[in-house]
Amino acid sequence: MAAYRLTGCLAATGILTLTACGGIPTSGAVNHYADPRSTASASRQSSEIEGPATNATPDEIIRGFISAGVGVNDNYAVARQFLAPDYAQQWSPQEQTLVYTNTPSISATDKGDYTLAVELTAKIDARGIATSSDTADGENLSFQLENIGGQWRITSAPNSIILDQRQFNIAYNPFTLYFYDPTFSYAVPDVRWFADRDTVATSVVRVLLEGPAPYLQGAVQTAIPTGTTLTRSSVPVESSVASVDLSGAGVQKELTQLESQRIKTQLTQTLSTLSTVSSVELKVAGQTIQEDDARANSLPLINPPVSGGVVGVEENTLITRSSLSDAASQNTVLAPQQQTVTSPAMAISRGVYAYLANNEKELWLVRNGEARQLLAASDITVPSFDYLHWVWAVQNGSQVMVSLSTSDGNQPQEVAADWLEGYTVTSLNISRDGTRAVIAAHDDTYSYTWVAGVIRDGEGAPQRLQTPVRLGTGISPTFADFLSDNEVIIADYNTGATEIISISGVRRSPEILTGLAKISVGTGEENVIAQTQDSTLYRLSSSGWVRLENTLHDLNFSG
Repeated sequence: MAAYRLTGCLAATGILTLTACGGIPTSGAVNHYADPRSTASASRQSSEIEGPATNATPDEIIRGFISAGVGVNDNYAVARQFLAPDYAQQWSPQEQTLVYTNTPSISATDKGDYTLAVELTAKIDARGIATSSDTADGENLSFQLENIGGQWRITSAPNSIILDQRQFNIAYNPFTLYFYDPTFSYAVPDVRWFADRDTVATSVVRVLLEGPAPYLQGAVQTAIPTGTTLTRSSVPVESSVASVDLSGAGVQKELTQLESQRIKTQLTQTLSTLSTVSSVELKVAGQTIQEDDARANSLPLINPPVSGGVVGVEENTLITRSSLSDAASQNTVLAPQQQTVTSPAMAISRGVYAYLANNEKELWLVRNGEARQLLAASDITVPSFDYLHWVWAVQNGSQVMVSLSTSDGNQPQEVAADWLEGYTVTSLNISRDGTRAVIAAHDDTYSYTWVAGVIRDGEGAPQRLQTPVRLGTGISPTFADFLSDNEVIIADYNTGATEIISISGVRRSPEILTGLAKISVGTGEENVIAQTQDSTLYRLSSSGWVRLENTLHDLNFSG
């Protein structure tokens, strides 16, 4: 039996806007968080797209128009053939894309008025932000037709591309925009969806200038000043070089070398997700900005790795190793006499640790071989560290707490996350770039996985979790962590089921591991370590879970 199975899920899914009421997503809209870097390619079409047939009926004209939406070339030239000549120039398909399931029905209302009834599973707005649903939502779309010279043509239609799932897969691809953590050390992906056509570079740059998706707002930085626009209406690509010409008060002032470097880096890292682009020429109001040769030495990292070092427990002693298999490198961190040590965590820079005690009711911090208590509560989640040295945990179900671990005496402080009220958090972990939290939680009815931007103050202290997006999954999560900058691994400790979810919505399901009790995540799938209830360790491989012979338990990588 194969170790992984691809789970059918909406390929249209991507990071989306939040509901208008500002509440957190619990049902309906689902967002999938993914790696477009290798998927962006030239436009694909599975069959020849045909224009309107002679003497076609209104029903055939409407259905033909919808089918022609897969033809993205020449600004949807074939689809426009179904429109009246005057209206063909007015129709604006870029406003949104609608993805439907099942065969739409068409009914006539008044003379020349028709209603297309569709069951929508996803919407992609003009910014490329996709909203998908657990269940299809019925929607009626209005069309008007007129007989012109003996042939029916559309005189009014939604300013939308309307596609079924198969057509969407042919015409659209995910593309990654990159924003940055507050220190500009790490690149943060923000996936958008666009029709994969010759002008996609223009679409990508335009939405990059508009800023990040709502769930990342306030958590990430952009190098491009507010109000910046394209000097001309397109981003031409010649010989794999994209020429980006910017205008606006923020860029037309005298840019420092660092400012211009960061702008070009952001454009280059974003446009390099297109298969047609290998480099970027940056211009401001027509003038080429020269690049500093030293710039490449300070590029923000994409998908930063996790150290191979581990922390774990052996005979109630907190120990570390340079790698799980290197027993010779084992060092003792702490050997408490009056506590049972569980669920340890290790800071990114090592040398600082945290663990739970007293049946997960106390959180302790270890520095310089000495432990001090940080929290005492009715329940505390497994702690985690971010790269700015903050240790994170959730106490009493939904109270997110952090403490700076670099010096003694720092008191824990609460991170605002009002949207968590009424839920019980079972897992919280921070992305390696420090800008996002992934959370597994449940209420009395359902379990959820959310991703929320981490909003910090000017000193880097976490202040608030942005309203999140929800990841669609086929299991009931009790654990979630970032496997990479664009993938999340989730687990249901009650059933032993796990899933790996990419930003584009593709789900992979490793085989069930009976008795699954803990998961720790390093760099890549080969460094996903599971522990069962009898403290046996397993490593995830392409063939499934492989048992490891080891004396450690409660293993964790840094972070």
